[in-house]
Amino acid sequence: MDRQLFAALGWSEGHRLGLRTEGAVLVAEPATDVTPGATMMVRAGFVRIPYRGRRRVNLFLGDQVLLLANPSRKRLAIYTPVALAEVFGPVLDGLSR
Repeated sequence: MDRQLFAALGWSEGHRLGLRTEGAVLVAEPATDVTPGATMMVRAGFVRIPYRGRRRVNLFLGDQVLLLANPSRKRLAIYTPVALAEVFGPVLDGLSR
């Protein structure tokens, strides 16, 4: 993950994040006391996504993702390989012809 991105979001080591899914995209935002499925930033520049969260979107250890942040709302969208294929698949198919 990206240290500058987390700095822009105001997130630092040990920051708790709530995690939800929107299709094949994971959305992370600061956790509240009642946020289910909260995760924890374990070291600067990295976040641990629990197994259940990864399984819901077919995200595997070592997969590369696209990160999109909205610093004013303190939200991070994590586009998984499946989500990227949904968005860019038709374009890539057109390029291969």
